[in-house]
Amino acid sequence: MEERGRGLNCKDMLMVLACVVIIALLCILVYNQYNNLQTARATVEQERQELQQQEERLERLEDLKENEAQIRAQLAYLEMLLPDQPKEDEMIQYLQGAADLAGIHFLQVRFLPRVEEERLMVMPMTIGFEGRYQEMLKLLEVLRIGNRLMRVEQVRIGQGREGFPQIRVEIIGSTFYRR
Repeated sequence: MEERGRGLNCKDMLMVLACVVIIALLCILVYNQYNNLQTARATVEQERQELQQQEERLERLEDLKENEAQIRAQLAYLEMLLPDQPKEDEMIQYLQGAADLAGIHFLQVRFLPRVEEERLMVMPMTIGFEGRYQEMLKLLEVLRIGNRLMRVEQVRIGQGREGFPQIRVEIIGSTFYRR
C-alpha cells in the first residue's frame, strides 16, 4: 500500500509539474502577446502621426493649387523685376520715367562694377536728381513700387543749384539681374 501511495504521490507531482509548465508557457505566451500588442499600438500611433503630417501637407498643396493663378502672377511679376540681362538702357529710361512721375529732375546715373551673388548679379549705382523734398519722397515711392527691383542703400541730400527749397539728391543703391 505504501507503494501505491508513493505512486500516486509521484503522479500528483507530475501533474503539478505539468500544470506549472503549462501555466509558465501560458504566461510566456500572454507576455509575448502583450509585447506584440504594445509594438502594434506604437506602430499604429506612428502611422497615425505620419498620416496626420501627410494630410496637413495635402491641405497645404491644395491651398497652393487653389492659389496657383495668384502664385503664377506673382512669379511673373518677380521675373519681370529681375531681368536676364543688365539692360542699363532700360534702367536709365526707368529712372527718367520715375523722375517724370515724381516731378523731379533726373540728372545722371553711374553704374559701378557688378558684384556676383548666389543666383543674382548686383549692379551698384549712384543716381542724381534735383528738385524739392516732396518730389524726392514721391520718387522714392515710385521706385519702391516700380517695375525693376531696386535697393536704396543711402540717400544724400544737398543744396540744389537754385538754393532752397530746391535740393540735390544722390541715391546710392543697387539693381539686380539673373545670372
